[in-house]
Amino acid sequence: MGITRYVREVDRLEKGGLSLVISIYYPIEKQTSSKYMDLYEPAKKAALTKFLEMGVREELIKSLETTVANANAKAIEKHLPLPIVLLSPGIGIDRDMYQSLIEPMILAGNVVVTVGHVCDTYFTVMPDGELIDQAKHIAELDYTNFKALTELVHKRVKDLQSVLDQLKQWNEEDEVLNGLFSFDTIIGVGHSLGGAALIELARVDKRICSIISLDGSLHVVNATDPLPVALLNMRQEESSFEEMKVSLKEPIARELSKNQQRLFSLTEKSVYMKVKGADHLTFSDVPTLFELGQFSVRKARYKAFNTTILTFMQSNSLDGSSELVKKIDCKGVEIK
Repeated sequence: MGITRYVREVDRLEKGGLSLVISIYYPIEKQTSSKYMDLYEPAKKAALTKFLEMGVREELIKSLETTVANANAKAIEKHLPLPIVLLSPGIGIDRDMYQSLIEPMILAGNVVVTVGHVCDTYFTVMPDGELIDQAKHIAELDYTNFKALTELVHKRVKDLQSVLDQLKQWNEEDEVLNGLFSFDTIIGVGHSLGGAALIELARVDKRICSIISLDGSLHVVNATDPLPVALLNMRQEESSFEEMKVSLKEPIARELSKNQQRLFSLTEKSVYMKVKGADHLTFSDVPTLFELGQFSVRKARYKAFNTTILTFMQSNSLDGSSELVKKIDCKGVEIK
């Protein structure tokens, strides 16, 4: 079995501003592989320049491989339709920089739709080859401006609803995607601000079945109204207020900790975990691209939290901890 990626633009519910682009990953019969930089076709050269500006080593990124093929092949029909994983990335991070998460989810029998929120992504390659550079905008963001971040979350919610509406149409009409999606199971996976956006989406859109928040920006979520779906709140190593205030500005750490506690009691079913040794970017491909830490340690950490995520996706619950993924209480303190 292999994995293919289908890239499409989506019309936004809220008109104006930059476009919305998505990648749809799904299983195909033929085993596949390609270079990581192939994800940035048809503007590989321009994308490579941006990666080098960010500090990625050229020899490394040219050598990295994925199990994905950029071919609009038909999915394996005997497995259709497939549950949908809707993935919203962190601020600045490209929608496809989550290969370490995407591959295990596909192999577990899902279709993964990654959403490119172009307005707050460092750079985005559009299907026509245009590279949209938002680096200056990202650098100027004030992460202590909760009002502005909350507005960005609500904008993402509208984008995610636009994507779900479009998937429904393609599922009925598109030559390649027809019959691919099962709308009975839609799991929201969000990293950083994407985690906050998926939590808010689940409050207003009954199509969402459960949420997996990967070090989500809980300081900008609604911590008053009930969350009607199961939540896996997966945090980095620094998950309590006392830990977070060391690396975050104190107002962010305080609000995040407060909302994390409130969400626990507002959620129908919640599981709180932390990944030992992880930081905020661990849940993306950033550690691989920037060679952060030893390869064997990164690989073990990816395997551990992917196992946890997949277990939760199957049952909306988790029985225990592992060596690298530990249960925490609502305050973010590890449960011994």
